[in-house]
Amino acid sequence: MAKHTKAEQAEALARLKQILSPGDTVYVVQRHVSRSGMQRHLDLYAFKPCAEGRGCDPIYLTGYAATVLGRARAKGNDYAMVVNGCGMNMHFEAVYELARAMFDKGDALRHRTL
Repeated sequence: MAKHTKAEQAEALARLKQILSPGDTVYVVQRHVSRSGMQRHLDLYAFKPCAEGRGCDPIYLTGYAATVLGRARAKGNDYAMVVNGCGMNMHFEAVYELARAMFDKGDALRHRTL
């Protein structure tokens, strides 16, 4: 478990609440799976509409999410959020826990794997 101060967690939570609303979709990119399958490195993104004719830009949520959830970040090249466990959809679990931390409802956010 990563060490984050209460102030850091509160700041990250406030920033996430500016970006995400209930019902939004969080997109998950799996960067790495350990050889045993017990650990994954996940990046979380949101897409918000941009200026007319430009499409949308991704918003990188991983740093904020890892801070709010008290999760470690991977070392090396990807700095993705480390999620441990197996036997279930770990992408769903990461977004579910984020929704619980933000809105006290696990189903407040949807997830989609990229």
